Amino acid sequence: MTERDLSDFSAEKALTPLDSFESHITADGSPVDDGGLAATESATESGTVPIDENPFSSPVLDTDRPTVAPSAVIPLNDSPPCWYCGLAEAAAWWLGTLGVHLTAAIFMAIVLVVFNLLNGKKSPADINDPASMMWITSGEMILFVLAAMLGVSVRYWGRTFHELNFQRPDHRHFWLVLGGTLPLTMCVSVWAVPVQLGWSLIKEAIPVLSVFDSMNSMEAIKDLADASSLGAMVFVVAVLPAIGEELIFRGAIGRVLIANLGMISGVLLTTFLFGCLHIHPVHAVAVMPLGLAIHLVYLWSRSFWLPMLLHFVNNCWATIAAQNQGVDPTGQGLEMPLINLVMMLISAVGVVAMGICFRQSRVRLFDASGNETPDVRFPVRVTSGSGIESRSMPMNGHAWQLAIACMVFCHLIVALDLIKSIGQW
Repeated sequence: MTERDLSDFSAEKALTPLDSFESHITADGSPVDDGGLAATESATESGTVPIDENPFSSPVLDTDRPTVAPSAVIPLNDSPPCWYCGLAEAAAWWLGTLGVHLTAAIFMAIVLVVFNLLNGKKSPADINDPASMMWITSGEMILFVLAAMLGVSVRYWGRTFHELNFQRPDHRHFWLVLGGTLPLTMCVSVWAVPVQLGWSLIKEAIPVLSVFDSMNSMEAIKDLADASSLGAMVFVVAVLPAIGEELIFRGAIGRVLIANLGMISGVLLTTFLFGCLHIHPVHAVAVMPLGLAIHLVYLWSRSFWLPMLLHFVNNCWATIAAQNQGVDPTGQGLEMPLINLVMMLISAVGVVAMGICFRQSRVRLFDASGNETPDVRFPVRVTSGSGIESRSMPMNGHAWQLAIACMVFCHLIVALDLIKSIGQW
């Protein structure tokens, strides 16, 4: 075969489908019956060959199918629901969190001991004073947050912001969380009173359980507050837990449990595990309603910023209570029982009103046709580029006004109590 023959052969192979089709048409417009074309047409007309398999048919565009823009993140490969896989992963996250806390605390204690020895301080009391404990706690929490960020980033490699949804929240939801955390904290404190009474009865029946009293983090916070500034306490008690614990419980454990066990079972089990991390039975049971509220805020707002904000503000009030012994944001320490009772009732009404507002104005997902399409397994995942639009719903005006009024009342009462406490210094 000559070089010219090769070039002709290549040109023939490079023919497009249209060129190939035109090559079977004679000058008068009739097709050339070369056997193969006639056989194909005969089979097509008889129905033995689907029309899409006709080599000379032009492509048909499906104009009814919506065009989906390519996603900017790594393609998803979601596995089907598996309840035992979800429980196993959740248990691994929880035990890993406990292990990181323990390991980090031991590491920071060793570092402190070595530092004291190098500086000539050999007394064991040097590592038991509040200043040393604050140093150990700070280092432990920083290491925990770094480990949580690393673990979640590896788990959702390349899709962390997509899976957890760091989009800007609705401004109404932001103000509800910012102002509504104090009434919620007061309601949680009321729930803690019967829990404490029940725990006292249990300890009387089983004295060995008193060992848990040495693990009460609330008492430890009060001790740390005596040797630390308010800024340091806010950083250690409010900022770091709001980041680390939310990444673990709402970002990792909650997501995997909802995806594999369903919405209700996933949220309730996540709330239970969140409480158990606080070790002391009273504290563990007392914070479970708070954990439930945080998770509902996350699901209804579809923004990871708001559960972190709620967690942060709640712990800020706990820090203020510990730093200023005369100030009690829970309302239990108010001198006038009538004001105390009224405050509790208004807080409960405010929490209910805020729950109604959040539920009514929750962010919902709609397709291009305007039909609601909730993602049952991954309810907070970012939907950009998937043809799904997220919208915040209208809010009941009366419930909103009632919630605002309750928030203002609670903050005024605590502000007056704070001013009174400052005047006694």
